[in-house]
Formats: sequence, C-alpha cells, structure tokens
Amino acid sequence: MRLCVTHSSRPMDFSQCSLNFLTARFASADRLSNPPPIDSLPGSASPSYVGNVTIWNFKDDLCEPPTVTHFLEKAWKAQHAIISGDELLICGTDFLEICDLQGRTLSRKSDPWFAGGHTVFPCGENKVAATCSASDAVLVFDLATDEVTALRIPAPHYGHNYDLPRTADLRAHYIPNDLQRTHINCAVPFDDGFLISMLIPGAIGHLKHDGRYREIASGFVGCHGVRTRPGLDGFFFSDSCTGTMVEMDPNGRVRRRFSVDSKWLHDCEWLADDLYLFSLSDANRIELWDVGSKTLVWDLDMDAHGKSVQFLSFSGARRIRLAPQREFPESCSAPALHLVDEELAPISIPDDAVPIPGAVSIQSARTYPHWAGSSIVREGNGTRITTPSDQWAYAAEIPLDTSHIRNNTDALHLHVRLVVSTGSIGIGILAEDGRSFLVEELVDQTIASSDIYLTCDPTKALRSIMIRNAALGGVPSSVLIERMTLYVDTAKRDSVC
Repeated sequence: MRLCVTHSSRPMDFSQCSLNFLTARFASADRLSNPPPIDSLPGSASPSYVGNVTIWNFKDDLCEPPTVTHFLEKAWKAQHAIISGDELLICGTDFLEICDLQGRTLSRKSDPWFAGGHTVFPCGENKVAATCSASDAVLVFDLATDEVTALRIPAPHYGHNYDLPRTADLRAHYIPNDLQRTHINCAVPFDDGFLISMLIPGAIGHLKHDGRYREIASGFVGCHGVRTRPGLDGFFFSDSCTGTMVEMDPNGRVRRRFSVDSKWLHDCEWLADDLYLFSLSDANRIELWDVGSKTLVWDLDMDAHGKSVQFLSFSGARRIRLAPQREFPESCSAPALHLVDEELAPISIPDDAVPIPGAVSIQSARTYPHWAGSSIVREGNGTRITTPSDQWAYAAEIPLDTSHIRNNTDALHLHVRLVVSTGSIGIGILAEDGRSFLVEELVDQTIASSDIYLTCDPTKALRSIMIRNAALGGVPSSVLIERMTLYVDTAKRDSVC
C-alpha cells in the first residue's frame, strides 16, 4: 500500500484562497468577452517555484502513519503523481512524465494543449487522462500509440474565450487563470466519459467521450479533486475554501460533509471504509480521519518536503464491508455498494489459528456463460482469472466447504496470496443466501505477490469466495491466485470436527 504526495516550493498565499476573493475574482460577466489575441499571449514560463514528489509506504495497517521511501526533487512543477502498475505517472504543468517506481524517467508525453496540467489518472488499457486548465480540456493519451484525444468543455458552458484549433500551442501562448473558462483540475473515469471538477465555476460535471457535457453540481468555488470510490454511489471532492470533503449522489445531492481545520483543503483521498486522507495546504500537513466516528487517526507534517502540500493518490488493497446487495448470480453487473459500520479486517492471521483441510481450493474456481469475458486458466502453481471489462462484473466463484465447522466457532480467516497483473479486483466472501457479501477487499495492480486477509463471523453461513472487476474505465482486470487457505481460531479447536 503506497501513497504519492506532491509538494509545492511556494507557501500558501492566504489573500488569494478565500471564498470571497475567488468569487470576486471571477464574478465579472464580461470577464471573457474581449480577450487579447491568443498569439499575443506569452508562453507558460517556468514559475519561480517547483513541485516535488514523495512516495510513502504503509507496512500493514492504514491506521499507522506511513513512512517516506522516496523523495523526488524536480526542477519543474510536479502537480500530481500516481502509481499505475510498475510505473509512476507525474503530471507537470506542460508535460506528463513516466517513471519507474524508483523515480527514474522513462519518457515524457506532451501536446499543444498540455498547459496548466493538474492531475493524471489511468482511464483504460494503456491510456491515461490529464487535466489541463489553460485549454479547459481533458487530454487522453494512448501510451502505446502516442495518440492524443482532446475533450474540451463545450461552449456555451461557463462562457467563451477562444476558439482553439488543435494546432494552437498553449505552451507557447498560455491562457492565464483570469482568461480561463473553468480552471479544470481533475478528471476521473465515469460512465462513458469523465467526472470533472472545476475551480472557477465551482462545479462538478460529466464530460462524455463524444464531447457532450452535463453539469451535476455547482456553487463550490475553488473545488478540487473529484473522485469516485467503491461503497459510494456517487462521488466526493474537496470544497477547498471551506476545508470540507463533500460526498454526493450521482445527481448532485449532498450525502455527507466533513470539515477539517483548513483554509485551503487542496485534496482528499479515500483509503478504506470511512478513512479519508486530507491535504491541508495552509497547514502543510496531511491528516487521516475516520469521518464516521469523527476521529483523527494520525497526521504528518510535510515541512521537510516543500512549503505547501498538494495532491494525494493512494494505491493498494482497500478494505470495505458490504451491506446486502442483489440475488446471485442473476447478473454479471453488481449495483452500487453500501458500507456497513464495521471495523477493518485484520492484516494477518492470528497466531492461534489453524488451517481447515479441504475448506477451499482455487482449483475449484468456476465461471458462468453469462459472465461474458471472464476466464479461468491454470498457470504454473496458480490460477489466472481474467474479469469482464465492466466495473463490478463477476469473474469467478470459489466454493467454500464449511461442513466441518460448527456455528459457535471463533472468527474464520481467509488468506489469499495473489498478484494483480492489470486493473483492480474485488475479492470477497459471499453469504450462503447469495444475497450479500460479508466482507470484500479491493486490490489495485501490484508488482509482486500480495497477501490479503479477510475475516468473517462463522455464525453467518458462508457460500463462496467471489472475484470481480473493480477497475474503472471499462477495462478488464487480471489476477494470478497463488494460494488460498481458510483458517479457524484454535481458541475453540473442538468446534472443528
């Protein structure tokens, strides 16, 4: 489990980050009515400040602060960084840098519209999406072919400044903030396009692959970092000026707000269950909160790495608890998830637990004809499972034989060793009635074998282990299952016949 953090060498300017200031700055109705010729605009000269990247590692427990493993000092402004498989993607202001996990540069990608870069996220096989504020656009890079698709927020939404041909080089003629229409800062895969957040109108919108746009919510001037997450039928974002994380349903209705003591909340990232990590730029600190119990879990000072902390990204296994869903296996597509207030799963098998012979075997994994696109292949000493491309599509079921376990046993523990080669998978334990997951863990792409531990209450009868696709962007996922063992606590050894 790893965390990427970006840091600016420029301290926060409190005079320019208040809601009143930003509202007044962009309030003029004729702000964009008569812009200067684009050829007269100067280039995006290197700022007098830079941005660095740190990579942090969580050993086992998210509730323990991570340790920094890499400090990547840059001579340019690194805005956002994210780990995707065995690569580190860093979004600069006018190019995308692709590195190995040690921070060594492998290649750079750019485009005439790549100016004012903010964030980058994977959005399909060999594809990433970068947001660029100067062009008010999402740029989709195909890393295999170097093809770039540009999606600009269409007029008349948020006014009109320039008609931009694709040959217009905004790196040479930069459109400054006051002449931008939206100051887009984040785009993540969502349905048949992207969910985007925009600072100037304070809006969240849905920008489709065909260029159509729909505003979902507005009135959050200064907002940043919209994202989706499992367990939330909708999305969340940072209402930066008020220091608030906002969860919304897909129609823009507020479900939950959680505020921290910050004059500028640059970003927030979901880790697991009700655990959210907050980037407090004004305090130059990150804080992990359990927003359900309103408890500060830990905080870390960022002064050693820069003057103001910026964007966050987390990669690794994410534990969630799930409420009852739908009949299984009627459809390969699961509905939205709903969190139940339970504790996180343990991060190892208890010392007094013993394996239950014959309880589970990966060799018995099976799929169904209506799970189109799923496959199970024996590979060496393991089993390769490939999921369909739809998010939450079921891929494989592994039966559980708990006939030798009485209902009064202590907790059961499932240990799975796996490698997620591409995408992201969900692995969970399904109740006997086929209507609910008792527990599920999401695992992002890994570069080596990872150990996953799930615990459930044996008084709830078990049916099977379910593996499904958790990847965004309509891409399949692939996982190699190397080992799978079910344990029971020896505190009640006589319960195992």
